[in-house]
This record gives sequence, structure tokens and C-alpha cells, in this order.
Amino acid sequence: MARWPRARKQRVQREHELDFTWEVDGEVLHASHGWVEWGGELILSMGETSGGAPYGLSFQEYQAIQARETEREQHLEERRKRTREHLTVDLGGVMEALASHDPDLVWALDLESGVTVCFPEEECRQGSEEPWEDLDRYFCIHPIDAHEGIAIRTAFVEDLPHGKPRTNLAQTLRRRHPFRAFRDTLLAHPQLSEAWFKYHDDCIRSVAIVWVEEKLKGAKYLDNPLRSPGSIGW
Repeated sequence: MARWPRARKQRVQREHELDFTWEVDGEVLHASHGWVEWGGELILSMGETSGGAPYGLSFQEYQAIQARETEREQHLEERRKRTREHLTVDLGGVMEALASHDPDLVWALDLESGVTVCFPEEECRQGSEEPWEDLDRYFCIHPIDAHEGIAIRTAFVEDLPHGKPRTNLAQTLRRRHPFRAFRDTLLAHPQLSEAWFKYHDDCIRSVAIVWVEEKLKGAKYLDNPLRSPGSIGW
């Protein structure tokens, strides 16, 4: 009996290579997608124990998650079709959320007030329900990624006249920690700081306006300045 789990593990591996399939309730499950049969039960494997036994989701758990995701997508689709003529959005708050790079915060727009709010993710995990999952009340705002942050800086540098400041800033964008290097180099050229902050905030403002127009059909926005101009992340 001590050798049985190892033999079973090898069989599962062979099934994975051959892409065995199972049909359950009209759905075809592929071994190549992570499904294995263990102890007479189908499991969507997330890994294996030290003894070689797979662990993960049962088929019933998988179906329940799929059902929730389908319901959520339907809700989101209905929400996308709604008009928001009654809503006035604080654009400065949306800008701050889009430019944030704090992984411990979740940003959302309050669909009742038009104000942007942020939730400490760790605190929310301790509760029974994450407040931003209330799709009728909040609309999550996903910050722009690092690639777009680099693109904004690259465009700024390319608009500078040729000279030492431009060369130094261009070099920072090829370093291992480009954002930190860009900031430190900018401090060495204070004559460029004001121009950079204005350029950066103008770019984020344009992204924020597009976000409001695409996500909140019919909504108006207050073109408020940033809460802390020139201080946001990306």
C-alpha cells in the first residue's frame, strides 16, 4: 500500500501527456488543463502532496465557482449597459486611483456619490465580504500598469531638448529600478520637476476621462485637481 500513491502519480502523468478527457454533465474536462482522477473523484489539481496525491478543487466546487463567475459576468454586462446621467464623478480621485501603485489598496468609485474610495486589502480579507464586491454600489478602478508608466516617462523625455538632462533621464528608464532612478535623477534637475509633474498629471487626466466615458456611460465629471498634485505613482 505504501507504493500505491507513487504508481498512481505516474499514471496521472501519462494521462496528462496523452490528454485524456472526461465528460461530466455535458462538459468535457481535459487532463492537459489540470484535471485528474483520484479515488474515484475528478479533481482540478493545484499541486501534489509530498506523497504524490493531488489537491485542488472537486468538480462540484469547480461548478459552483463557474456559476458564480457566470452570474457576475451577467451582472457586469447589465451594469455596462446602464446609463449614469445622474452621476457626477470626482475626476481627481479617479486620477489618483489610476496612478496608484500601492499593492495593499483596492480602489473603487462609489456609484452613489461619485467619489473615489480605497480599501486596505488586508483588512477586507479579514471580513466576511469585500465591500468593493458590491457591484451595485462600487466600480473597481484598476491602476495603470508599469509599462504605461514607463511609456509616459519615455514620451516626456523624448519631448525634451537634447542635452545632459535628457540623456540622464533616458538612461534611468533602462535601469533595473526605472521609477526610482527617474525620480532621483529628476531631483538633480529641479528645473524639470514642474514640467514633469504637469506633463504626468495631464497624461493621467486624459486616461481618467477615457475611463469615465467608457465605464460610466452618460456620467459627468468634475475636473478637480489631484488631491496631491504631482505626487502620484506611475
